[in-house]
Amino acid sequence: MTIADEQLRLYSSPWIQGVAESIGDDGYLGLVAKWFSYKQAAWLKLVEGGNTGILSFALPAPTEAGTPSSARPAGGGDYIDYDTGAVINTDAGWFSTAYTLLQPRENPVIHFRIRTGTDITNIRCWVGLFSATPMGSDDPAGLHLAGLRFSTGVPDSNWMFCTKDGTNLGTTDTLIAVAADTEYHFMLDISDPAAIRLGIAGEYITHRATNLPSTSGNLGIVSAVRNLAASARSIREAQIKIFLP
Repeated sequence: MTIADEQLRLYSSPWIQGVAESIGDDGYLGLVAKWFSYKQAAWLKLVEGGNTGILSFALPAPTEAGTPSSARPAGGGDYIDYDTGAVINTDAGWFSTAYTLLQPRENPVIHFRIRTGTDITNIRCWVGLFSATPMGSDDPAGLHLAGLRFSTGVPDSNWMFCTKDGTNLGTTDTLIAVAADTEYHFMLDISDPAAIRLGIAGEYITHRATNLPSTSGNLGIVSAVRNLAASARSIREAQIKIFLP
């Protein structure tokens, strides 16, 4: 199943304006303007009010991995903190219950707001769209994907913008360093499936036009971390929003 028009809830312009303003930086005006033209919007999850509740609109409820707790760090923000525990190769974060939420040919724009944990050593983090869970590898075999990777096993120093066509993984260094206990806003713009664009903190960063996921293939959402050593690591989740034309 993909996200069909009738599954989406039509929100008022003030609501969409608030969503666009939540990006933060006004630098990426082209994407913001595009968002205003989108009449349909779906929230995957939202956390607010200092609790660990999740609101899911027009999408199946997600699968949560790890131990959740409310997090309001000193730097601001309201998150669910997901902890892996100390067993090596354990995941924490948000996963689609089925990897059939959408297809690139539906021209989605997806906004992620996350915060890294207080310790980012010995971790692998994936955030984006995937045909199956990518958490077991820095280059997951057979997957179609478009998203962000940070893995100390590579090792990555910055967020890496990755796409894969089921065979070949393509990577682009965003030059955005990954820091502990830091909030990040990511935007995947697939309004043109032949050139997937990435925005970070409201600014256009780069695009990828090779090694892209199949336009007609089903994808789901992952925003998660895996510990690569026998010690607890975490990721803080705030919200994921999907917009379709």
